[in-house]
Amino acid sequence: MPCEQNKKDVLREWRESAPYWAKHADIVRSMFAPITQALIEAGGISEGKAVLDVAGGTGEPSITISSVVGLSGSVISTDAVAEMIAAARAEARQRERTNILFNQVDDRAPSRGVRSRKCSRDTDGNEPQLRASDDQRFDF
Repeated sequence: MPCEQNKKDVLREWRESAPYWAKHADIVRSMFAPITQALIEAGGISEGKAVLDVAGGTGEPSITISSVVGLSGSVISTDAVAEMIAAARAEARQRERTNILFNQVDDRAPSRGVRSRKCSRDTDGNEPQLRASDDQRFDF
């Protein structure tokens, strides 16, 4: 099936390009800073907000947004490509961001909304842990 093969090819290309996105993260972040700022303003993103980034790639704008929402807020960044998620986690760890969770998701878009949970980082700095008591729904 041509569409299915095309989707596989696109995902393969993103997997293969992930190391380059990670290598040039500083350049990418500065290039897209005006767009990130516009997203923050247009989305009314501020301290304490919960933000969902779909197809977040190597972590921008999620990592920048995590500093805007602060420790009272949270960011969930999703991507279909494991290599992109790994690069994003590494960058967030390097920048000491503790209010952001990265999830690899299926490459099929949900028909309506996404359920997620707030997260907390343990004292050893390991990946955030999901807490069932803090269930959230993001509608789009």
